[in-house]
Amino acid sequence: MRVLSLFDGIGTGRYALEQADIHVSKYYASEIDKDAIKIAQYNYPDIIQLGDVESIDFNSFKGKIDLIIGGFPCTDLSLAGKRDGLKGQHSRLFYKQLEAIKVIQPKYFLVENNVGMPKDAYEEISKQLGCHPVEINSALVSAQSRKRYYWTNIGPKIRGLVGVPKCAIPQPKDKGIILEDIIEQDKSIIKNIKEKISVNKNALHCVDVPESVRVRKYDVDIESLKTLLRNHKKYSSKEIAERLNIPVTKAEHWFRVDEYFAIPDAELWQSLKDLLGIETDEFDKAITEFEEKPSSYDKATRKYCTDGKMSTLLAGGNDEIIFKETFYNNKVPCRKYKIQDGNILIDDKGYPISLSDGMYCIRHLTPLECERLQTLPDGFTQFGIDDDKVISISNAQRYKALGNGWTAEVIIHIFKFMEVE
Repeated sequence: MRVLSLFDGIGTGRYALEQADIHVSKYYASEIDKDAIKIAQYNYPDIIQLGDVESIDFNSFKGKIDLIIGGFPCTDLSLAGKRDGLKGQHSRLFYKQLEAIKVIQPKYFLVENNVGMPKDAYEEISKQLGCHPVEINSALVSAQSRKRYYWTNIGPKIRGLVGVPKCAIPQPKDKGIILEDIIEQDKSIIKNIKEKISVNKNALHCVDVPESVRVRKYDVDIESLKTLLRNHKKYSSKEIAERLNIPVTKAEHWFRVDEYFAIPDAELWQSLKDLLGIETDEFDKAITEFEEKPSSYDKATRKYCTDGKMSTLLAGGNDEIIFKETFYNNKVPCRKYKIQDGNILIDDKGYPISLSDGMYCIRHLTPLECERLQTLPDGFTQFGIDDDKVISISNAQRYKALGNGWTAEVIIHIFKFMEVE
């Protein structure tokens, strides 16, 4: 099988083909995230990296590819985004994936994206690809609810009298996996976890449960701010970080041009302006002024009980899980809370929550647990290859890569319907 994977990420497609017992003779990957590429190359050194999808000449692959796969960016389609649709800066890349399919004409294709997209985008994608997708929730094969559309010519179709056919790949068998099944037990694996919380076992530790949230008063003109910062950057990110006494990664994100751009911290904005010689006050209010708004404990902090499913894994790595104290094994540091009469008690104040009475432990998911939520092998994202050397991947980059990735078992399920000679 000769494969072209667009928006390849950490190479989950390559892993899925292997698990589906499909021999891969060539695997070309298009990806721009450096850490994701490092992870993919560590696990599969035979992957041929092509770089940015917009720089690929698809004509050079005519007759050389059997399968094209990829999940183009959902940034402009997601309910969490601005909903600019397929004309948006990121989701417009669907048309590059479509170009690849039309020019190369592989035997098979697989296109994935979020079910929360606008109806017009759904219809446009279905029209262009010549089929309606199958919707599969990762909850069937994992401890995570992750609903996704999969447009593909793999497997059976349902053909109506009019319109395009619908993919009829059957749903995966429900494995009945819950969060409790993927919780990390081996203390040696988590020795590098950055979350270091001192817990008094006889008291409640009441952090990160806000009664209100701090939000910006004014919208920030992101594109104009990006341009301003790039035009005034007269030092390297390392030099800026040293002068402001901050991590290099923080400074780097201030000058990015993609979706990982970060607005400078309010308390650092004036110092950054002085350093770069920025004289305009155009962005001062938008960057530095905030207001407090009421917060909902359940929704705002995304905490999940171990006796159920977690919601869709995100790239930020901020999701937390709740254990009954009697179950918690103390392998990972946690914070403790008391729930009484349908309220979680914080400093003797009650916040509504749908849990039975008792003591509960709350902590962040670990990177390994996120790998298990995406049904990948333990440690799949732990290491990478950089200049032919094995390196450790930071937890932040592991969370991001996993949140942006595929649930492997769903892809394996789809691939098993391919007829391979």
